Amino acid sequence: AAFVVGQGSYDTHGAFDTLEPLLDELDIALESFSAELKAQGLWDNVTIVLASDFGRTLTSNTQGTDHGWGGNTFILCGNVRGGRMSGAYPNKLSEESELDIGRGRILPITV
Repeated sequence: AAFVVGQGSYDTHGAFDTLEPLLDELDIALESFSAELKAQGLWDNVTIVLASDFGRTLTSNTQGTDHGWGGNTFILCGNVRGGRMSGAYPNKLSEESELDIGRGRILPITV
């Protein structure tokens, strides 16, 4: 069985003051949900996946940032071996990087 929840309004090109309340709301929801799963003994049987539909550029467009490559995905549950990253960080994050295709758009790396 799957249950899908969405939370919008993260596309904040220049209004970053709205980001913290969104993340606070997400944090409270995840904390409450995981606490209930643990209380019911279900934490090891449920997988929570958080995914973004787009990444952001590293450079500014003078009002904020634009859509970029590579989104974010987080996986939570009792059986996840945490603390690992599936992919790799670029050696350098600058316009001279072979992964920067312009305006701070970094191509994602997978291993």
